[in-house]
Amino acid sequence: MKKAVNNHEVLYQVIEAISSLETDELLAKVDALVAKITNADSTGVYILDEQGQSVILRASKLHFKIVGKLKMKIGEGITGWVAKHGKPVIIEKRAQKDPRFSRVIGLPDDLFESFLSVPIISGSVIVGVLNVKHRKPHIYPKKQVELWKWSENLLAGPLSMRICLIKLNL
Repeated sequence: MKKAVNNHEVLYQVIEAISSLETDELLAKVDALVAKITNADSTGVYILDEQGQSVILRASKLHFKIVGKLKMKIGEGITGWVAKHGKPVIIEKRAQKDPRFSRVIGLPDDLFESFLSVPIISGSVIVGVLNVKHRKPHIYPKKQVELWKWSENLLAGPLSMRICLIKLNL
């Protein structure tokens, strides 16, 4: 039986991860935490690229071989749609039937029935997207979705600052 999620403990772990010095380490910790709590088959953290035209996969439970290589254009697929509109997408079954779904060569997203995609927003700027996927239909409880929104809000500020430093080559 799966242990109940303690929202305070999750937020504490997110804050602890944020204190990490390296962006990739921070993203990997957040991704691992999301995977553990949601019992997801796949997770991914995408970050806005330097030009603001795409999001790049920077951490993933399942797709670690393409971390740093996979780019989704803003507006492309579910992830790109979330990056463009700044609104979460919750699909509990048949994700590949959603009109926003886009097949990406080398990414077996059509194996997943359910999809939760949450924007990472700093102020009014979208800096990334968090994805959670399950192979079987999955109900994403409202409290869990709210928890990820809060977690992403905590992550957004430090992440936005790190993106600026990367752009300035500092």
